[in-house]
Amino acid sequence: MLFNAKFGILDLQNGKMEYIRAHTKDTGFYAMGALVSVFAGAHFRYFFLLIALVQGYALMKLYRKYSEDYWLAMFIFVASTDYLSWMYNGIRQFFAVAITLHAFEPIVRKKYVKAGIIIAFASLFHQSALMMLPIMFIVQGRPWNWKTLLVIGGAVAAMSFSGVFTDTLDNLLSDTQYRNVVSDWRYGGDDGTNPIRVLVYSVPTILSLFCRRKIIKDGGRVVCIACNMGIISMALYLVSMVTSGIFIG
Repeated sequence: MLFNAKFGILDLQNGKMEYIRAHTKDTGFYAMGALVSVFAGAHFRYFFLLIALVQGYALMKLYRKYSEDYWLAMFIFVASTDYLSWMYNGIRQFFAVAITLHAFEPIVRKKYVKAGIIIAFASLFHQSALMMLPIMFIVQGRPWNWKTLLVIGGAVAAMSFSGVFTDTLDNLLSDTQYRNVVSDWRYGGDDGTNPIRVLVYSVPTILSLFCRRKIIKDGGRVVCIACNMGIISMALYLVSMVTSGIFIG
C-alpha cells in the first residue's frame, strides 16, 4: 500500500507529499516510505530491506561493543524469538528502538544533549521513544538505587489501583496520537501480559538484586546502567500484567 501510486504517496507533478501530509502520526516513518518510493517505485522489498538493515546494524553494533560474548548475545536474541515480535510485527516501533540504541553510548558517557537529539529523531518514527528522555537520567548510578526503587514503587501503586491508573493514563493521552489506546485495549479484551513472560523477562533483574554488591564492585558503568534498564523494564511489564500486554508491554 505504501508504494501504490493510486493512493497518492508522492505527487511528483506538484511536488507535494500528499501521503505524508495525510498522516499526523509518526510522520518520519511515512516520510521515509515516500522517499524510498521515489527511488524504488512500487518495489516494497527495498523498503523492508532498508528497515531490516537499520535494525540489524543497530543491534550488531551494540552487541559487538558491549557484550562479553558477541555471538552468544546474537544467539540469545534469535533463540528467544523476540526478533519475530520486534523486527517483524512491531516494525515501526522497533525502527525507533534501533535508532534509540545509538543513544546508549552517549547515555553511558552522560552526554545528554547528544543522546537527547538521537532520541528526538527516533520519536519521529514512533513517539514512545520520548520515554527515554527521563529514563536516561533514572538509569544513572548504582543498580537498585533510590530512583529505580521509586519506579518499582510507582509500578506497584499502578498495579494496586489499576482502575485509577487506567483512567489517569486515558486522560494524559487524550491530546496525543495515543488517545484511543485505552478504549482499544478495553474493547479488544486485552487481559495483560502473561505472568510467565513477565517472570522470564525479570530473571536478569532478580539476579542483579542478589549480585548487587559484586556488580557495584566489578561491573562498571555499562553493567550498572543495564541493570537499571532491566529494573525499569520489569516495572513496566508488571504494570502491563494488569492492564494491556499490547500497549504497555
